[in-house]
Amino acid sequence: MKSSQIQKILVSHKLFFSKYQASGNDFIIIDDRENHHLELSFQLIRKLCHRKFGIGADGLILLRLSEKADFQMAIFNSDGLEATMCGNGLRSLVAYLKNNDLICDSVSIETKSGIHQCRIDNDLITISFSDPTNISLNRNFDGRVFHLIHTGVDHAVCFTKEIEDPEFVKISQKVRYDSSFSRSGVNVSFASINHNQIKIRTYEKGCEEETLACGTGAMAASVLAALIFELTPPFEVEFASKDRVFCDFQKNGKNIQKTTLTGVSKGVFDGKFNLFSL
Repeated sequence: MKSSQIQKILVSHKLFFSKYQASGNDFIIIDDRENHHLELSFQLIRKLCHRKFGIGADGLILLRLSEKADFQMAIFNSDGLEATMCGNGLRSLVAYLKNNDLICDSVSIETKSGIHQCRIDNDLITISFSDPTNISLNRNFDGRVFHLIHTGVDHAVCFTKEIEDPEFVKISQKVRYDSSFSRSGVNVSFASINHNQIKIRTYEKGCEEETLACGTGAMAASVLAALIFELTPPFEVEFASKDRVFCDFQKNGKNIQKTTLTGVSKGVFDGKFNLFSL
């Protein structure tokens, strides 16, 4: 085979990506609009997200065309499996679209959890959530009380003053894999409340570790705080990264609607990788 042919093959197998983060939750973003649903194996996604042998990220996002919205987001956790929704991933994708002049100040994005309306005001990105579902309060587990809710992803939230509990990861792993919460597993959060300010730590399934931030977790804690402690939104939520977001919604009794999350997302760097090298 001629060297020019080899070079052509190598070039055709190079993929360009951007690295973005929202509150310390970081993502690899690949523009898949022209590849017509790029097929990346879960093994490859794991390698790309690996922090020692790959690019390093909590997840990977494919930007795709949509027949229902302006764009579609396919989001994969660092274990290589596709997720239904990721709030911080969605924020990161909106920032990517803005920075690449693909949108102006608003955009609709389709995910597996529904279509999300998103807007940008200076650096602040506001994304809509689907209305929360599957709310189940006061579930006792291992001496603690957890509350279940689906905010695009299943979450189990424990309100506690001991948010810095050194056993957090160990406890979360038990809850995450307990089938009584969810057959497919749950994200697990410890949250503390001071009026309308919430501090939160989240163990994310799919990453299988505590992450610096989780958008759907912030929304889960905010909605549950409003329902359990009869508080009125909006809520300011501080992550383990010390970054903060604002969760807002309409509350009418136990009915929660028009949920939105607002925060900042930043690009980290751009690059390319060769599929043959992984």
